Amino acid sequence: MSGVVSRGDYVASGPVALVVGCGGMGMSVARALGKRHPLLIVDIDEKRLAESENTLLLEGYAVQTRACDITNTAETRALGEA
Repeated sequence: MSGVVSRGDYVASGPVALVVGCGGMGMSVARALGKRHPLLIVDIDEKRLAESENTLLLEGYAVQTRACDITNTAETRALGEA
């Protein structure tokens, strides 16, 4: 066997990668990190966030999303607690 590990084998035990923003750069970062880690993506734009989540799920990534304004202390604190 070639030793190739399927995404499901290592994603469950790997640390979560937090990606802030799901625009072009954020999606590129998410795809790169998502090869080895489950993803948590945060963005202020809920519509774009939902579209990005659907895209990444269809591509086979383990991803969760959360709407968050990282300039808002209360929202950032709630994100950390979650």
